[in-house]
Amino acid sequence: MHGIVAWLANPKARNIVVLAITVFGGSLSVAAQTGNPAKPEQTAAESPAHKYFTDLVLLNQNGERMRFYSDLLQGKVVIINSFFATCQGSCLPMNRNLEKVQEALGDHIGKD
Repeated sequence: MHGIVAWLANPKARNIVVLAITVFGGSLSVAAQTGNPAKPEQTAAESPAHKYFTDLVLLNQNGERMRFYSDLLQGKVVIINSFFATCQGSCLPMNRNLEKVQEALGDHIGKD
């Protein structure tokens, strides 16, 4: 096992996924910059993206506390994939596709 599949084998990682599904109602969301620069006096805490995603504290795969927006999303283009962990249908092919994306992006993941 490698990539996303190996990560989800970790019970803590599965808990993060379940929490994310609960918080975001199982929706697929893509967060990207709108191209409208924020006003200089507007802080990250006041941005629409920060208000929407919030700074819910999560645990990463190493047990470290991470703020959802400020530590994981702010200033990045991300894909959030939510799925039902015991899904017997489309979830497995969707996750295989995301694993292929991860492999194709290689060293670029987490650096942009």
